[in-house]
Amino acid sequence: MSQDMPFGVGWSLLAGTVVFVVAAILTDRNRFNKSWIRIGLLTAVIVFCVLFASTTFFHWSYSRFDFWNKLISIVATVQFPWRLLGVASMLLVFISCIGIFVLKTNGGYRTLYMSVVASLIALCVIECGVATTTWMQNTEPVGDISSSEFKPTGNYGVMSGEYLPSKSDVGTLIANQEKYPSSKNVSISTYEKNGGKVYMMVTSASSGAEVTVPLLMYPHYVVQAEKDSSAFRLSANQDGVMVLHIPNGYRGSVTIHFIEPISWRIGEIISVVSSLVMVGVVIFCRKRAA
Repeated sequence: MSQDMPFGVGWSLLAGTVVFVVAAILTDRNRFNKSWIRIGLLTAVIVFCVLFASTTFFHWSYSRFDFWNKLISIVATVQFPWRLLGVASMLLVFISCIGIFVLKTNGGYRTLYMSVVASLIALCVIECGVATTTWMQNTEPVGDISSSEFKPTGNYGVMSGEYLPSKSDVGTLIANQEKYPSSKNVSISTYEKNGGKVYMMVTSASSGAEVTVPLLMYPHYVVQAEKDSSAFRLSANQDGVMVLHIPNGYRGSVTIHFIEPISWRIGEIISVVSSLVMVGVVIFCRKRAA
């Protein structure tokens, strides 16, 4: 694949493509099967083009042809060519399903399709097992401390900054990043950070007390304190990193954590309800057909 990423098309997807080819050759060429086979062949052409675009053979660079530069500027929104494997995989699943469906609807091979489905599922399970048990063999040992911790972008992984909060200065973030908090006019006796959750014990705080926490200041972070949590305030400094403003004279524990917005919960409910409806429709159709 392009950019030397160790990704490729899975065994089960390739086997499903073989099933489609065999079904297209062996089954009856009635009008119904011909329509599905044409759709499968057209999809296969698209898959070939997508897979070709994900390799180093595809010319991703700009050229002297204006139309090509416009095309590349649109296609390059995928950022990384190997992401096209996701599109190819989805289309290969569709092709595999067409092959299985053609076998099922053909009188001479109707009893064979269940064995084919079982074999593809077994192959998929084996492939997942191999992938999950051997992926560590492709990594490089780095010792007790990862070398990425010493790279300029090792802590935040900001890349080119397209996913950072608005008004963040990427250059300042990379230059000034810290693994530990920095404080001003405040004393902290305990500090713990677990993912996006921060706990600290404030022993004293004077006027203008603030703590710069090594977290990017995204929305929906909240502060919980032993008393008067509303007196605390979160803001972002020039590089988009979180700054906790502590009221004068405060002593006690402070916790900063992320609260998912209600829209996330609504989306999850819609997904669950949609899944239940789909399952119900399938069960209803099967009972009605029986």
